[in-house]
Order: sequence, then structure tokens, then C-alpha cells
Amino acid sequence: MYIFCHGYFTPKEVYFLKKLSLIVSKECEFLHWGDMDFGGISIFLFIKDRIFEKLMPYRMGVADFEEALKKDAGIPLKASTREKLQKKDAGLLTELKEAILESDKTIEQERLL
Repeated sequence: MYIFCHGYFTPKEVYFLKKLSLIVSKECEFLHWGDMDFGGISIFLFIKDRIFEKLMPYRMGVADFEEALKKDAGIPLKASTREKLQKKDAGLLTELKEAILESDKTIEQERLL
């Protein structure tokens, strides 16, 4: 099953998705694909913390990031966002965070289409 959502979930969406996570098979995988930027990392962590404990990133690794940069999909990282990202505990996306800081670029999903 694929569920498309954008941004942070509303309380009703959180409630629905939590209930859904309780009725699916224990073997069910939960994957998230989002922007490779401060917002994408923050949303991933929000979902992992509040809804799907076993959530894993999908197409949000360093190799995916570097491939997107080769396709000229990078957007300059703003100084104010850099400061917030440096302070962020990115959890499973720490390597992505470091790649963003090193390259000074971010990736929006829409630029990959």
C-alpha cells in the first residue's frame, strides 16, 4: 500500500496512521521518501517518532543525493537553514545531513521527476 501525504500530518492523519500501523502484519515495512533537506529530515523524524517506529528512509541516502546532484537537481542551502541543520540530530539520516552540509545543496523531490 502506498500512502501519499505532504508535509507534517494533521492530528487526524496521525490518528489514522497509528491505527493502521496496529492492524498490519508485523512484517510490514514502513518507508518514507521525502525531500533531501532540513524539512525532509525533520518530517521523517516526526513520522518515525510519532507513528511508525520502524520507519526507514527510501531513496534518501547519500548515493541518492549524489546522483541527484549529478542531474543538476541541487538547490543552494540557505545560511539560516544550514545553522538549523547543523544543530539537528538527524538519526538515520545523519549521513545525508553531512552530505548536504558538505555540498551546500539540498534536493527537492519535484526536481527528480
